[in-house]
Amino acid sequence: MLRRHKQALHVFRRVRDFLKESPPEVALGDVTPVVAQLSDVITRLEANADEQDARARQALLGTRVKRAGVRALRKEFLYPIARAARLLFPDKPELLAAFAMPRAKDYTGAIAAAGGMAQAAEPHLDAFVSIGLKPDVVARVRKAAEDLRGRIDAREVDVGKRSASTAGLRREYARGRELVRMLDAMIEPRLTATPQRLAEWRTFVRFARLSPRATEDADLPETPDEGVPPVAEAGKEVALV
Repeated sequence: MLRRHKQALHVFRRVRDFLKESPPEVALGDVTPVVAQLSDVITRLEANADEQDARARQALLGTRVKRAGVRALRKEFLYPIARAARLLFPDKPELLAAFAMPRAKDYTGAIAAAGGMAQAAEPHLDAFVSIGLKPDVVARVRKAAEDLRGRIDAREVDVGKRSASTAGLRREYARGRELVRMLDAMIEPRLTATPQRLAEWRTFVRFARLSPRATEDADLPETPDEGVPPVAEAGKEVALV
């Protein structure tokens, strides 16, 4: 959750509570429906913040699981087959090419290589079994590749939902600012008779009166959440230390 979204959520709550305690009468209309809409914005902001944090954690865990999975696929399945092929077919370079190892950090390449090696090994299964590999080696390699693909797909789902929750935060933030501006226009003229309450109100709504850029660039105090991983913007990954 970005700093400006945290600050906005705090302001929205203060504005809601301020008006629930003693809502002033205004010249036009009623503040009650606007406050109700602001309460709904607060609820949705909180829900999106929770979802963003949860999906960020799951995506980070998925990255670690994905890396562990590709390492296991390479070391436990592909490398033994590649070494066995060198023993079995030393004079057949065209066949050895089918058992070449993929690059270490190429997740998609590792999955494709597993499928290719399994297909290439199938006609020579007896030869591979004769030097110690299991009779179901082809099925094992294919299952390991499918398991890794499933982990990668699950992580992408989390990344997508994290992006959706981030978009929801931005949307509700903008909606809440406009509601606060509406309340400000309705209420401030009625608070001039009570300077203390007027000063308190102006403190609440200061951020809403600023331009969006000024709000983002304002020198606001940061309040980091202990134990919460940093959340990347869409398309970027972050790592925990």
